[in-house]
Amino acid sequence: MARKKITLAYLNKDSERKASFKKRNKGLMKKVEELSTLCGVEACAVTYSEFQPQPEVWPSPPEARRVMQRFMERPEMEKTRFMQNQMSFTQQRIEKARNKLRRLQRENKRKELTIFMFQCIEGKANIGDFDVGDTCEMNVVINEVLTEITERMEKLKASGEGPSSSVAKGEEVLKAADGEGSSSAAAAGMRTEEVSEQPGFLLENENPPGFSYWNMLMSPIDGVPDFGCNNVGLNFPPDVPDSIRDAPSAPPKQAAERE
Repeated sequence: MARKKITLAYLNKDSERKASFKKRNKGLMKKVEELSTLCGVEACAVTYSEFQPQPEVWPSPPEARRVMQRFMERPEMEKTRFMQNQMSFTQQRIEKARNKLRRLQRENKRKELTIFMFQCIEGKANIGDFDVGDTCEMNVVINEVLTEITERMEKLKASGEGPSSSVAKGEEVLKAADGEGSSSAAAAGMRTEEVSEQPGFLLENENPPGFSYWNMLMSPIDGVPDFGCNNVGLNFPPDVPDSIRDAPSAPPKQAAERE
């Protein structure tokens, strides 16, 4: 059965106060004896109460007097280092509660800033609502989020599930594709060299200066006289546009040169 939580306050009823004193005084003497026996330290206990005519001393008055004398001979700093009364105990508890409250307030503030940061990223909040006084806390929040993201990326990378593995696979595919393309280009180059070596073949990049397909097509053929006529009188298919039907047989520049 769990113990009932007791409020630390003065008991107004004499009967309750007397019963609590006897119970706790007995427990106190027992704890001092256990401390001295188990840990081998010099200890004593003296209690005064309105419920007993003489003070209760443990282990005995001469031993308690010797321990107290040794304690009084110690320097003042060592005597008061761990000394505590009701007021100092209460102040210590109040300070602990204040520190806990400040820690919780700081944690809540960082959680609010984290939520606000992600809302701004998603477009659900306005950055103009940010308080400039929270700049330092926001820097801490951003650094913590970046550190967490970096750690998660490293874990995914170590397990082979991160983006680096996908990038490596993509690079392998690109390398394979580049290899195939280079091999095909090399084969095409070899075929081009073979064709160029044959007599009577002229590559496009080896055309002589002033060469144009228009001149080649419109130049007179050997053995056929050049009449210098237009396209009038030629039989074109019905689907040929009029611009082609009425076009001269040579460009204006060449026509002028012929004239």
